[in-house]
Amino acid sequence: MEKLSSYTRVEAHLLQKGRLGISKCPNVTYEMLSDMRKEVERCKDLVERSKTRTVSLPTAPSSSNTADTNKRNKRGPVSALEKAWALEDRKHLDALICRAIYSGGVSFNFLRNPYLREAFAFACSRNMQGYLIPGYNRAREGLLKQERRHLETLLDSTKST
Repeated sequence: MEKLSSYTRVEAHLLQKGRLGISKCPNVTYEMLSDMRKEVERCKDLVERSKTRTVSLPTAPSSSNTADTNKRNKRGPVSALEKAWALEDRKHLDALICRAIYSGGVSFNFLRNPYLREAFAFACSRNMQGYLIPGYNRAREGLLKQERRHLETLLDSTKST
């Protein structure tokens, strides 16, 4: 069952969608009806086009399939060093990090932040399947309060002297 708000009731009345006892508007002509339907479609298209889309990165992650990793490329076969260091995956991760910085309008100095470096080193050294970064509300409310409490306890000894 569809929710009937005032908008959907007016839409059903004017666009002559006979639903759930909503009468069709007798004053709407065929030309007016076709114009309104075109306008509704145009607006739906605008909403669809305005949704955020991701743009592909210039680097792509390598697959875990060993047959693909042993393929010859322009420079020849993949070396043991490239396999060991996962150079393509590293390039892709660098591109993802930089895209996040560019799209968020964050200063390039943020890359020098030791806490950012520590976070990435921690994440890369552990296998945490399914981990998702904290969302907006969790970072803004819960984790911020937790960090503030932690800093206040660290500063208590300094304040008391």
